[in-house]
Amino acid sequence: MDRFRNVAVLVIALFLAIGGTFAVGIADEHPGEHPGAKAKEFTASEIKKTMMDHINKGTKAGGGAFKLKDADDGGKELSLKFVQIHDPVRKIAGKGYFACIDFQAAGGDKGQLYDIDFWLAPKDGQLVVTETKVHKAPVKDGGTWAKKERYNFDGDKPVVVN
Repeated sequence: MDRFRNVAVLVIALFLAIGGTFAVGIADEHPGEHPGAKAKEFTASEIKKTMMDHINKGTKAGGGAFKLKDADDGGKELSLKFVQIHDPVRKIAGKGYFACIDFQAAGGDKGQLYDIDFWLAPKDGQLVVTETKVHKAPVKDGGTWAKKERYNFDGDKPVVVN
């Protein structure tokens, strides 16, 4: 009996050590029994590729500029040129993925930068942009441009900055 118990304990310990792989295999033997697709974790490079595809598509549709309605500035349409994606991109619990991107005002002064936040979420196994918001807008500070923050994050939830 002790020998059986020792083998059972060894099998359970082995199962736990390899992360329950056997349980995943068992669940996979019954396709169609559980709705939905397996959740996929996306990498930083996949998030950045999705963002570049989104920006390139928007820039093409905008005739060479990425067009964005600024909901917090009366729906004013912005014409923007991509500058850079900030590192790191992030995952926010309950919101999906997040990327912060700098854009130059198209036809504007050098340094007239917008900081635009994009939220992404999986849909049908692919990442899609679900929300876009101007985080910082350019303001003239003396003779130079500065980015004025419109909101910040408190516990990963945007909070308006007055």
